[in-house]
Amino acid sequence: MIATTRVGIPLTGGKYWHGGVSYIEALVKSITALPKFERPEIFLVVTNNVIAQLDYYQQLLSYFDGIILLSPAPPAKDLEERLGQNLTWRQSYDELFTLIDFYYPVNSDILPYPQAISWIPDFQHKYLPDFFSEYEYKAREEQFEKIATNAKLVVFNSRDVEIDFKKYYPTSTAQTCVLPAACLPEDAWYTTDPSEVQAKYNLPERFILCSNQFWVHKNHLALFRAVALIKNSGQNVHLVCTGSTEDYRAPTYFNYLCNEITRLKLDDSVTILGLIPREDQIQLIRRCLFVVQPSLFEGLSLIVQECQALGKPLVLSDLEIHRQYQYGTLFNRQSPEDLAKTMLPLLTNCQPGPDINSETSAKANALASVQACGRQFSALLLSQLDTVAPPPAPLPPMIPIVTSLSLDNLDNEQRALASWQQAGFKVIAINSAPDITRLSPQFPDVEFFVSATDATYRYGKPYIYFHDVINYCLNQSSAIFGIVKADISLAPELLPFVAREGNKSIIFGSCQDTDSSDMANGTEHSGGFDYIFFDRTVANHYPKASFCLGLYWWDYWAVLMAIAADVTAKRLTTPIAQHIRHQAVPNIELWQKLGFELSRYAAPEYAVTTDSMAKYQQLLLQTIKDNSLPITINAKKN
Repeated sequence: MIATTRVGIPLTGGKYWHGGVSYIEALVKSITALPKFERPEIFLVVTNNVIAQLDYYQQLLSYFDGIILLSPAPPAKDLEERLGQNLTWRQSYDELFTLIDFYYPVNSDILPYPQAISWIPDFQHKYLPDFFSEYEYKAREEQFEKIATNAKLVVFNSRDVEIDFKKYYPTSTAQTCVLPAACLPEDAWYTTDPSEVQAKYNLPERFILCSNQFWVHKNHLALFRAVALIKNSGQNVHLVCTGSTEDYRAPTYFNYLCNEITRLKLDDSVTILGLIPREDQIQLIRRCLFVVQPSLFEGLSLIVQECQALGKPLVLSDLEIHRQYQYGTLFNRQSPEDLAKTMLPLLTNCQPGPDINSETSAKANALASVQACGRQFSALLLSQLDTVAPPPAPLPPMIPIVTSLSLDNLDNEQRALASWQQAGFKVIAINSAPDITRLSPQFPDVEFFVSATDATYRYGKPYIYFHDVINYCLNQSSAIFGIVKADISLAPELLPFVAREGNKSIIFGSCQDTDSSDMANGTEHSGGFDYIFFDRTVANHYPKASFCLGLYWWDYWAVLMAIAADVTAKRLTTPIAQHIRHQAVPNIELWQKLGFELSRYAAPEYAVTTDSMAKYQQLLLQTIKDNSLPITINAKKN
């Protein structure tokens, strides 16, 4: 059951909060470390206000089963090209929750959906109020009060934060859960020589490492003063600091720290690298003598878990959350003197890494911890499935499919139209009056309309002009219409998909040619497009022309005219339509004649001749592909 559960994980953190990215990385890797039958499918949810932070997730994208853009507007072409077929577009949370079962984490907030699970990283503003503006403090208070009052379930990363929640909101009826994160050591960590990364940054042979953003509460000041005490005692010491140097809450703080380094005469004893690639940071952890985590407050300290996973010695502040790890050596976070005293024996006894034996043992323990966290997450979801009923999907609106029938292919057409009706489409057939008399008994559930014009004199058969179909659509009240060749069977997933994606768009695709009713064994028909759905506003963009439904080039014409009018074109790549092969006699002369007709509207750089007609067709096909968004149907699993 868990393997068919889908979880949307919002893009969290970024340039100004790398801890958010690290938490999602730990969560995602814990989930994907499990066998597929033990874990849910996971989808990265990206909204417009965080899309600029997507670069910080580049190394994580392959871990997700898909990416969902949650936006009122379709994805920009560069984003679609970057993410390809892994990208799905949803316009609203209502639409999102028809695709996923759960949404986690809702960071320090609540969404009005029972499937959305709130997450509180910490209560830092309660412990360090001076580090927050009045506005930020009040905003946090309001957000957490809203969670405490309205949330059904709240998740924390440590027992420490859960205790804080119950202390500050004793009357909250929310269910609480502690879901720790664990760091997954990757095989790639061990294939690099860390001394090469040390040389890359021109670092000395022996150094200690601090990997924290330069925020006030990270307590770099106490660390620098401890280093000064050690240096003044005659002990050789060199500190390397990594992490962003920007703090939007205290924009002058980093300059203050730099001045303090100079005042303490540490310019030759402290190296600040700033934000570096994560793979380089891991190698510096492996290479250094030991790591220092001096923070005055932490909700989740992933650097502790990284050191634990690599077997690296660690000195860390005496926070309660640090005590819970039961790893490393604690010091009094308010005392540079105690920090210096704690570091001195490690400076003497530790050697530059890596320590292969320690890493091997630590890696095995870390893998077990990661899988335990993944299983705990799966168990949390399973515990909620019975209590959280997703809202029912809205019934799709009535969408008519307009076609034209023939007496020559009755069996296939009856099979095809039955599939449309079973999927919930309304079926409209436009034919000549004599043909309707003969066809209507064979198709009692089809609504017939008499065509306004007759193409028999021009093409030898009673084809229906495309503009007759368009005129019918413009005179109806439906918002979306389909035009489908009468012998193309359609899968039931198509109706809700078109209803969701068809607004101000044209959707089209090719069928699978098969020898039976088994769509899975078919091959894609590559000559053109066999079904088209469009918003009624798109119908206004078609001039009157000679193209007929089901006759050569009509499909190219329909799509190209919409693209030329800047209509959003969506090319469906999921095999959703089927055509049973039957004998047909091609009319090359008519194919060429209508090809010349189309070249009046979509002229290439070269002259179209009978010899270049096939080349012209391939050019148009590529033009359509280059100017349309490939999109798939992610059918909801039961």
